[in-house]
Amino acid sequence: MDIRVSLGSAHALGMTDKRVDAVATAAHLMVGEACGYACAFCSQGRKSASPRHFLSRISWPSFPMDEVARCLAAAFENHVVSRGCLQVVHGGDYIREMERFFYLLHRTGCEVPLAVNTVVRSTVEADRIFALGADRLGLALDAASPEAFAQCKGLSPGEWVSRIELLCDLAQIYRGRISTHLIVGLGETERDIVDVLQVMADAGVTVGLFAFTPVRGTPLEEHPAPSLAAYRRVQLASYLLARKLARGEDFEFDRQDRIALIPSDLLGPEVTEEGRPFRTSGCEGCNRPYYNERPGQIPYNYARPLKGVEAQRALEATELFSQVTTFLEAEASS
Repeated sequence: MDIRVSLGSAHALGMTDKRVDAVATAAHLMVGEACGYACAFCSQGRKSASPRHFLSRISWPSFPMDEVARCLAAAFENHVVSRGCLQVVHGGDYIREMERFFYLLHRTGCEVPLAVNTVVRSTVEADRIFALGADRLGLALDAASPEAFAQCKGLSPGEWVSRIELLCDLAQIYRGRISTHLIVGLGETERDIVDVLQVMADAGVTVGLFAFTPVRGTPLEEHPAPSLAAYRRVQLASYLLARKLARGEDFEFDRQDRIALIPSDLLGPEVTEEGRPFRTSGCEGCNRPYYNERPGQIPYNYARPLKGVEAQRALEATELFSQVTTFLEAEASS
């Protein structure tokens, strides 16, 4: 039985010698095939004509499952990766494949934290995932409004509400162990995203932010990616909300429901000097290099610590602070 491994993760696990300039800090794996869902942005969706060995713009080659389990255990023990992350495609024999991988990983004797990203519809289904040995459970919301959810996932707006309610319920049962994904650029407004981010922060759900990435062969292949300015504003808001340094009502919005003001007194040195909001967000220890971008372009999500000038430019890119250099100098002298 085989399992798919993202190309960057395969390098981190020592299973390929392909050169990379940002080493993955979490191993991303995938089970299942021919997904039953019709997410219009996903190369694995049932309406996609993309090659099935891709997810987003990343290639996921197959390897023997027992070999991957051994390599993951070794990479974890050698501090190369801090966790594994299992993406579950809802098609084929995905349940048996998921159970088999947990069995093989347990058999290594190494307790590697393994997150599972899948669709569950009840707390009972979530209980079964955790009973297998999952460290975390991710239930993707993806869209930040019921309208965008219906358009891009082919599910009803009511399902969007139900999924938010289930995320909040699970976060109360499995505190600190529930995650979700939000994709910026699916037709929502920035106010929509802030509203959802606030609900997730209040519930204790960890949010991984993604920028919409057009993928050839998917129904949304012609849909534009979000502007860097919009994504940077959402990143900054998400960081402040998740750490309870701000609330949504602290922000101001313009007539297009774009974030127009985030008070500068909310920004500490971890923002202005280190640029932490602009790094990959989500589960601890995950950096997802080049999941949303190609080498050579300014990344939506930095997979490593930012240099001082990068932090400054990322803050400038929000278009919320007209004189970032002056602002930083004032902060340093105060």
